[in-house]
Amino acid sequence: MGDSIIKFPSTSLQEDIYIYLEELQNHSPNTRESYERDIREFFFFKPVEKKLEHVYENDMKQIRKTDLLSYRNYLSTIKNNSNKTINIKIY
Repeated sequence: MGDSIIKFPSTSLQEDIYIYLEELQNHSPNTRESYERDIREFFFFKPVEKKLEHVYENDMKQIRKTDLLSYRNYLSTIKNNSNKTINIKIY
């Protein structure tokens, strides 16, 4: 019989993100820090423009595909990230 994980609904988007980051504890500390930095960077980017601690589920509803494409373009042209780095940050 395989392992079963029961997920309980969290009370906030921030809590969901921190739970996700905690699940990365088996990875190297650099991996966790990198994921957290990427998540923070995305939420500070438009349209949300907020620190992670102030992002709520309603903010997530405002994000559209065009926002992701704009963010991808920003990473490519302004930050000069490679396609590999961009894919890691977005996916």
